[in-house]
Amino acid sequence: CYFAFTTGYRHEKSKYGPLVVVSSRDNGRTLVSWMTLPGFSDRGIQHASGGPMGAGRVGFLVSAVDESDVVTTHFIYTDDIAASSPVWTEASVTTSDGFFVNGPMLALPAAEGGHETLGFRWYGHSAGRIRVVSTVDNGANFTDTTIAAKPTGKTLVEPFAGLLSNGTYLVVIRDDDG
Repeated sequence: CYFAFTTGYRHEKSKYGPLVVVSSRDNGRTLVSWMTLPGFSDRGIQHASGGPMGAGRVGFLVSAVDESDVVTTHFIYTDDIAASSPVWTEASVTTSDGFFVNGPMLALPAAEGGHETLGFRWYGHSAGRIRVVSTVDNGANFTDTTIAAKPTGKTLVEPFAGLLSNGTYLVVIRDDDG
């Protein structure tokens, strides 16, 4: 399994710090293969989620924020994770507005076009709405869908989703307005 984290503090910009990717062969009990990916020159990585994908790819969806608080979404991936110095590629992901990825990358079932090894889904939030960014082709293209609109007097943030054994998704959402 793979873990990714940034060098910033929670709810703060990471001051253009790197994305750190760590692998584990025992479900996180021992961390090995620490890889530091350079940050962006004009924005800080604030959120990241990802892991192994299809065809040997390891990819992460990241939310980056510039000094003006403009949020952009990026897909950072490598197809040669086993190399002594993997080459990482960054691609911008078009979203309707700033998208803060939150929680794990989930495999997209074949029934939803994901074929279980090439399709993935990330839950996140922006402007009080809960959204899903998905790919059905291993990160070549992405879709951005709002699944919960901002209710009156509420700000929906930080969804955490899981895929249940019956094939349905359970999404827990925090209301930032109390």
